[in-house]
Order: sequence, then C-alpha cells, then structure tokens
Amino acid sequence: MMTTVTDTVKGRRDVETVEWLFATGGVLTPAQRRELIRTVPALLRDATRNWIAVARGREATRVADPGSTDRLVPDSTWAGAAERACDAQVGTVRAHCYRTWAYAAMLAVLDGAAPDWEALYVGCLLHDLGLDHPRPPTCFTLRGVQTALDLGARANVPPDRQHAAAQAICAHSSPDARADVHGLEACYVRAGALADLVAHRARDIGWAGVRSADRRWPRDGCAGDLARRLRAEAAAVPEGRMAFACRWLGLPLAIRLADRLITNRVLSSAGE
Repeated sequence: MMTTVTDTVKGRRDVETVEWLFATGGVLTPAQRRELIRTVPALLRDATRNWIAVARGREATRVADPGSTDRLVPDSTWAGAAERACDAQVGTVRAHCYRTWAYAAMLAVLDGAAPDWEALYVGCLLHDLGLDHPRPPTCFTLRGVQTALDLGARANVPPDRQHAAAQAICAHSSPDARADVHGLEACYVRAGALADLVAHRARDIGWAGVRSADRRWPRDGCAGDLARRLRAEAAAVPEGRMAFACRWLGLPLAIRLADRLITNRVLSSAGE
C-alpha cells in the first residue's frame, strides 16, 4: 500500500515539512539555502560550548533518567512493525536509531514535554532508513517517511498520528526544527539523533544516560560508518539538507570528533 501525504493531512508546504518533502523531493532552492546559512553561526557556537562542557566533565545540575527509555517503549502493532523495519538495517544504523530513541525519550521527560510517544518511537527507529544507499535526486528521509506512513496505515493508526511520525523523520535533519511548525516529535527525534552523533545536550542526558544507551546499543564503529553514509548522501543529493550540513556544519568531522570526546571522556571513565 502506498500512502501519500495528501492522504494524511492538508496544509501549507512549509520548508522541511512532509508536504514540502513530497512536493520537492527534499531539494532546497538557493533562497532556502541562504536562509539556512543564517542559522550556522548560532549552531556552531552552541556546539562548541557543549563540547567544552563535556570535555571538562560538567554534567548539568539536573540530568535525565535513563529508565525513561524502557518505560516509554510503546506496545503496539505500529511500533512492532517499525522495530522490524529498523532491525533490518545495517548494524551501525540500527544501533544509532535505538540510541536516538533512548536520548529522545530521556530529554523529553527531562524537559517535561508530552509528545506522542508512539509517533516519537516510530520516528526515531525509522529516521535514517534511507541511508542504506542514496536514491538521487530525492532526500534520504523520504524512504523513512513513506515507510512510517505505510506501516501506520496498515496498523489503522489515525492519520494525524501517522503524520506526526512522518514529520519527525522529515524534519530531524533540519537545522531549525520547531515545535510550532514541525511538531514536538520532530524536535526530539532531532535532539536524540544529534545527541548520539555530535553529543548535543550530552550534559543534560548525563553520563549515566550515555553509558546506559551504549551498553544496550554499542557505538563501536558507528561514527566512521555513519559519517561515510552521510557524505555519500550529500554527494548524491548535492542540493539537499545533508549536503548543506556536510558543507556548512562539517557534520562528518563533527561526528568523528564527538565520538572521540564521548568515548574518551564519558565511556572510558565509567569506573571512576
């Protein structure tokens, strides 16, 4: 069954929404790229401050509860189907997707947020489904979006909840995901993915939370493999958002540096 966004929701084609993704394939116009470039200084400044805090071993005063990960896993047909689709991915991407869920759940609980937990779970598990191999000229998120919608339709999930998961997958690669445009689920899929890739909000998650996720889904080899896959996506879709992130944010290098930071500063100090 092939579900399209017109079957699930009506609305504007805001940039980096599902509607925009289906209409454009995820290709940015020059004007849209210029708008994103304006976000780069703030993003790099925040990332630098975060890395310095992690390097100094400074956890936040109040950190996340690692137990959130298991307590909030939904027991549903849709969630089970998403797990099977996620488990079919290469091991490094699979582990990243589950760690994304772990960090997304921890941060949402810590923030007192109330997303649709099932849509968030599905979004986390399927957000990188298209990274197995690039499919130019369309953005890699399109495959995850389509799969979330198809699995949701088969499980008789209400259209608005299907859309929440699809939107989370689409917007997770946005430098500027916003709850008012993309939904809470998108904000936390993005936060969870960036926490795993570049140690975003690692000090809020806390060292116990990072170690808990790594014990369940080890990060060994993930940084190099994911950086390679993201570069391949950027080369295949040079006007897409991943190409923007690789060029303007240095994402592949940031992933490798953050992996060293987390491995050397957090994981290796578990016994201290």
